[in-house]
Amino acid sequence: MSSLPTYREATNPPEIALLVAEYLDNNSLLAATRVCRRWHRIMNALIWGSPINLICQRRRPFHNLHLFTMKIRATHESRTSTTLFLVTTLDFRVLVALAQHPVHHRQYHQEEVLLTTAWAIKHTTYLPNLRFIFLDGLRTSHPLPSLNHEYHQSSHSSQLVLFSAFALRINPFWITTQEALHNIMFLDMSYTHRPSNFTQLFSRVSFPNLRILKLRGLQLTDSMLPNIVLETGLKLWSLDLRDNLLTGKAIELLTRNCFGPPVKIPINGRTNVHSKEGDIFAAPPAYEREVVVDHQGQVERPPVGFRPDDEQTFRKYLENISDLDEKDDLLRATGLTHLYISANKLSIASLDLLLRYTNNLHLLNIGSIRVPSSTSSTYLGTASSPLPHFHIAGSVTQVLRVHHSAVTGIVTPLLSWSSRTYRLSQVREVERTSRREDVFLTPRDNNRLRQLTLTDIPTKSYGPILHRLLNFLVFCEAQQRELQKAALSAAHRRAPKPLPGLQVLRLEFVAEESGSNRGGVSASEDLDADAFLQESSGDFSFFKDENVTKAENLQKNVKGKQPVQEVVYDVVEELRAFRKNSFLRWKGKLEIVGI
Repeated sequence: MSSLPTYREATNPPEIALLVAEYLDNNSLLAATRVCRRWHRIMNALIWGSPINLICQRRRPFHNLHLFTMKIRATHESRTSTTLFLVTTLDFRVLVALAQHPVHHRQYHQEEVLLTTAWAIKHTTYLPNLRFIFLDGLRTSHPLPSLNHEYHQSSHSSQLVLFSAFALRINPFWITTQEALHNIMFLDMSYTHRPSNFTQLFSRVSFPNLRILKLRGLQLTDSMLPNIVLETGLKLWSLDLRDNLLTGKAIELLTRNCFGPPVKIPINGRTNVHSKEGDIFAAPPAYEREVVVDHQGQVERPPVGFRPDDEQTFRKYLENISDLDEKDDLLRATGLTHLYISANKLSIASLDLLLRYTNNLHLLNIGSIRVPSSTSSTYLGTASSPLPHFHIAGSVTQVLRVHHSAVTGIVTPLLSWSSRTYRLSQVREVERTSRREDVFLTPRDNNRLRQLTLTDIPTKSYGPILHRLLNFLVFCEAQQRELQKAALSAAHRRAPKPLPGLQVLRLEFVAEESGSNRGGVSASEDLDADAFLQESSGDFSFFKDENVTKAENLQKNVKGKQPVQEVVYDVVEELRAFRKNSFLRWKGKLEIVGI
C-alpha cells in the first residue's frame, strides 16, 4: 500500500536497536536507554511516543499523571523541551479504564480533576509533534479551551491527524473552530452531542485531508447528513453511520455522491467476458490493456489495497511512515471503500442497492435489516432478504458483515430491536415454511472475501438453519482446496499470487427469550395441554421416566394418536462437534460470539 522505498532507505541497513525494541517491555526499554547515546535516542523516542501507556504501568498511575502535567509545563528547560518533541500520542482510554478498577479508586478521586476534557485539551498545546489524540471516556467539562496555542499553533496545524471524541458530550461545532484540526485525517464524533443545525457543521471549514469520518449513534435522519459527507469530491473513503435512523433515501444519496467509478476487472480480449482467473488470483495479467480513467482527468488509476480505518491500525501505519507521500493510498480520492451502515431503518431494497457497489467497497457492514413481520404487526423482525444473486463479477469486498439469511436463506425475526432475543416457536415456523436449499452467498463465488460475519443466528434450530451453516463450512473447505490447487499451478516467482480465500468466519448468536418453551411447540398445538404439561413437569416422582410418560399420554389423549417428535438442535454444540470430527477440515478461524 505504501510507496516504494527511496534509494537511501533501500541501501541503508536496518537499525539494530529498532529490531530489538519490538521484544522489550517498558522497563527493558528504560534499561536500554543506558546502553549508549545512540540507543538512548532511539529507545527514548519509543518510550515517550505514548507517555500515558508508560504511566498506566506504574503503581500509582494517577499520581504519575500529575507529575507528567508538571513536566510538560516546564518548557523553559531544554531537556524537558526535547522530551516533549518526542510525544506523538495521547491515549486516555487505558487510564479511564484504570479509574474504574477498585484498586485505583482512592488515588483516582485524589487526582480526579485531571481526567477531564478541558485539562487534556489544555495540555496538548504544549506538545508540538502531537499527531493522535484519544479523549474517549473522559469526563466532559466546560468551557473547552482552544487547541490553538500561540507558541505551537503552526506545529499543530501540520501534524495532528487523528482526533477521537467518542461518547463525549461536547458540541461538534467546537471541533470546526479549532485550526489545529483543519488538517485532520481521522475524526471520530460518535455518540457526541448533535445540534439542531448539524447539516451545516462543516460548511465553514473544508477539512481537505479528512478521509475517515465516524458519526455513530447521533440519531441522524436522512435530512441530517452533514454536507462534508456529500460534498467531499470522493475524498472520504471510510464512513461509519451505525446506530442511526437512516432509511433508503440516505443510501441513494450516498450512492450518487460518495462512490467513485468501479474498479475494472480483467477481461478476455477475444470474448470480452470476465475471466475466471480474476476470481482466483490477486492480480492476474489482463489480456488487453485496460486504462482506468480517474474522475478528475485522463490518468491511469491503479487499484488501492485494503486501507486501515480503525484507530489502532491507522495509528500504527502512520507511525511506520516518517513522511506520508501524497500518492499514498491513505490520501487517494477513491470514494467510499469502507461503509458501516448497520442498525438503521434500512429496507431490503436498500441492501440490494448497496450490494451493487461491491466493485467499490472493500468493507461493508450491513448487519441486520428491519423488515415488518408477517405474523404480527406489533414487533419488528430483524433480517435481510434472501439474495439469489449475491455474487457480482469483479467484487472487491474483503470484509462483510451481514444477516445470516444471506447464507441460510431463512429470515428469523427478533422479538424487538432492543432486546435482541428470539422465540423458538417463530424459528420453528420460518424453518418449516422454508423451501429453498441453495446457498445465496458461497465462498467459491467470492474468493476475495477473507472475513465474513453472520449476525442474529438463533442458538437453537429444528434443522434447516443448522444444516445450511454446516454446508457452508463444507463449501469453505472446497474453496480452500481449489485455491491450494491454483497455488501449486502458479509456483513460479513471477506468477500471479492466488487469493487467500475466506480466513475468518464469525458467527454472532442471539439468545432465546427467557421463559419461553425450550422444548418447542407441542405436536398437539393445544395451548391447554401445553400449559398442563408445563405445570406438571416439576411434580415429584419416584419413577425415572415419569415426565416423559406423562407427555406421551397427554398427547395421545388430545389427538388420539402418537405425535411425531421434533428434534431441537443446539447450533453451537453441533458446530463444535462438526469441526472436531470433520475429516476434511476447513483451516480458517471460526469465531462464535454472543452466547
